[in-house]
Amino acid sequence: MTLKNTDNADIIIINEQNFGEDFDTIETHTRGKFYRKDGRFYLLYSDKETSTVIKAESQTVSVRRRGTYESNIVYDKRKSHEFVYSTPYGKMAMTVVTRELEINLGENGGDIRLGYELLMGGEPCRNNMKITVDLREKGTTK
Repeated sequence: MTLKNTDNADIIIINEQNFGEDFDTIETHTRGKFYRKDGRFYLLYSDKETSTVIKAESQTVSVRRRGTYESNIVYDKRKSHEFVYSTPYGKMAMTVVTRELEINLGENGGDIRLGYELLMGGEPCRNNMKITVDLREKGTTK
């Protein structure tokens, strides 16, 4: 079944970062598009500087960002992935090692949970991310 391409998905992204002794939580609320095509789920959203496409398959989640900040990260518990993170200040080579990957998506949205480490110059930054998608029919409220 293919979900109707809709622009009324409420998206909440919570990312907890632990780098050495430093701990930070970043929470983002936005709206975007959510649909399923060829057995994969897609989530698209934009802010003022960057557009993001998240693709969730059975064993992988990929996050592609384009704009002021660019990257193409593949989360896969079976192997680590190298990528380049581009910013206005330069590019950084990174590696992502996925520890946890759980995809609970369906017709009304759902969530994706990721536990991973980013390696930058050999230093690990531990992250836990939860992406929640709430799909509502037009004209309805919570």
